[in-house]
Amino acid sequence: MAIALPIRQFIKNVMQAETFSAFLNLNTINKYLNLDINWMVTIFCIKDNTASNATNYETSTLLKKKLQRVLEMLPTMETLKK
Repeated sequence: MAIALPIRQFIKNVMQAETFSAFLNLNTINKYLNLDINWMVTIFCIKDNTASNATNYETSTLLKKKLQRVLEMLPTMETLKK
C-alpha cells in the first residue's frame, strides 16, 4: 500500500484516528452515540483555536478542563477531599 501523504502527516492522521476511536469507546460517551452530534465541530470548539504545533501548561490545563466538562468527569467534592 502506497502512502500518498508525507510520512509525518500520515502518522499524525493515524494517531488522531486512534485517539478519536478511543474517545468514542469511553463508557461516558455511550449516551451521546445515538444523538446526531457533529464530533469534528465539537472537537474544533473544544480546542478553541489553540496552535497544534505548540504546547504550554495553560492551554493543556484549559483543554483538560473543557474535556472534563464535556465528559462530565469533573471531580466531586468527595474526590477533592481525599
